[in-house]
Amino acid sequence: MTVEAQLSPGSATAQVQQVYGGSMMNVGMGVTGGGGFQFSPEELDAVIADWEALLEDVREDQTNILYARESALPPAEDVASVGFVRAVVDGLAAFQESNSSMVAYIEDYIGKLRRAKDGNEQTETGNADTAGSFLKAVEA
Repeated sequence: MTVEAQLSPGSATAQVQQVYGGSMMNVGMGVTGGGGFQFSPEELDAVIADWEALLEDVREDQTNILYARESALPPAEDVASVGFVRAVVDGLAAFQESNSSMVAYIEDYIGKLRRAKDGNEQTETGNADTAGSFLKAVEA
């Protein structure tokens, strides 16, 4: 059975495959050889801008989560009220941990996108220099 046949139609992997098409195995192979994603410098700038906007939103969420944790106070000192607020604070702590993980992931991903863009621009510059040298040699 292929990897694609094992995917649940509602899974994130299946949804990505629907958007980008092709075999998920081919996407993985892009790292070692054929396939992969290709962006123009302008498209890559737009992708980076989208991820930066997402990072800003997630950081804003981080502030809101912290405020909610600090604001959670029981209306009374009875066992039920204190226990409920403790559960809410514990849930918000887990949410904050997840949010911090998302911030770290997004920052790392933006860094990878920028390094890819910088590497691509250096390669393009090198290719242009090589092509220019070749043309000068041919014209001489």
